Amino acid sequence: MFVNFVGMDSMKILQVAESDPHGVIITVVSVIVVFAALIVLYFAYSIIGKIANWKTGSKSDEIAAAISLALHEHINDSTHDKESYVITIRRPHQTSKDRDE
Repeated sequence: MFVNFVGMDSMKILQVAESDPHGVIITVVSVIVVFAALIVLYFAYSIIGKIANWKTGSKSDEIAAAISLALHEHINDSTHDKESYVITIRRPHQTSKDRDE
């Protein structure tokens, strides 16, 4: 029921094994392919980043400042909510209109 296709490619496998017994050529080619892909991805993301910065304009400085402030607050543990288990309920101030009714 199962067909073994290795028999058809065995000649190619033997030819590669004879020409490159230690696998150096395959290793070098695969390393080159990986680094080429990484270089292409680097340039693609650089271009996308420049386009995104161009579209947002000066908002990126404000966003960076907000993120920096949030990280500073989180790292220094200087958040205002130190007692999260305490619930404070304040009654709303009554205005003169509320008292008249």
